[in-house]
Amino acid sequence: MKKELLELLESLENYVPKLINASSDMAENIQSGNEGKAFLILKDYIEGIMWTVEAIDTIKSLGSQYLTEIELELLNDKLKCFEEAMLNQDYVLLADILEYEIKEVLSDYLNTITDFKMRIQDV
Repeated sequence: MKKELLELLESLENYVPKLINASSDMAENIQSGNEGKAFLILKDYIEGIMWTVEAIDTIKSLGSQYLTEIELELLNDKLKCFEEAMLNQDYVLLADILEYEIKEVLSDYLNTITDFKMRIQDV
């Protein structure tokens, strides 16, 4: 099980930075008036977020001490704000949520994942 856990953590470690970069890219495109370009990757972005949440949830289900610092509800709250901004076509708010909220949550998740991976490798 440890091997599979490490592989999943490594996959997350490789993938979450791509989501962080995509958050910045989408925000930048929206801020510069290129909403269409930002929305081209929206489906893949949301699917990536969903995979990340599922992977974290899987790891958390393996042990009560695994990734306890990650609160998935926090990301869910940010995504609800993201959806509301999309529905209202509030592109300034949408860019801000991507750049300053979702990106920050993902960065925190990445730090926690990296720290956790290092701790269990040493065991």
